[in-house]
Amino acid sequence: MTDIPHTSTEYITVEINAIANGQPVDPTSGSAALAFLAGADTEPDESDWVPATWGTSSRRGVYQACCLVGPGGTVALDPGQWWPWVRVQLPPEDVQRRAVGTLTIT
Repeated sequence: MTDIPHTSTEYITVEINAIANGQPVDPTSGSAALAFLAGADTEPDESDWVPATWGTSSRRGVYQACCLVGPGGTVALDPGQWWPWVRVQLPPEDVQRRAVGTLTIT
């Protein structure tokens, strides 16, 4: 994913490919959240989720969940390696997946 210094505040984005029956689906009418976990084999608890906003992508069928990470952001993380998760709630679905890659705070 990416590396950022612990003093930096930046948007971290997770791409979402929303496809149903072979066609792109726009998930942006639902809510998005991200979780950043310190362990690769851990799944998020309800309290781990932080709100995300929807970003834009130039690729058809690809959407982005965005979260401001760092001092003064939505979430400030300690230095170390973090495994991001993404959640999209679009009733009746509540989809939770581990994102590709890791986030390293230096």
